[in-house]
Amino acid sequence: MNFLGLIKPRTVDECFWFCETFGGEPVPLPSDDDDHRADLRVEEGQPAEDVITFYNCARAHAVCADITAGSELDDVRVSGHACEVLLHRIPVHMIE
Repeated sequence: MNFLGLIKPRTVDECFWFCETFGGEPVPLPSDDDDHRADLRVEEGQPAEDVITFYNCARAHAVCADITAGSELDDVRVSGHACEVLLHRIPVHMIE
């Protein structure tokens, strides 16, 4: 575990919750058909700049999504995990 290993999974979380669940612009996630957790792991030799760029891109998309525009805090969406989520729970979850 290292610093980059903490950033990459949080980036994937932001993409999932802010961009996918509440309709922000999707961010392409690093993927591997043979390893469904590849987007959560920093590979040996992966440049730090790649992880930081991915993080900055995801944050920009999440911020620009303005997920609260036209929504109420009690609005419900269905997450990619097929569970109902209240809008106000997402920022709380991300802070936790």
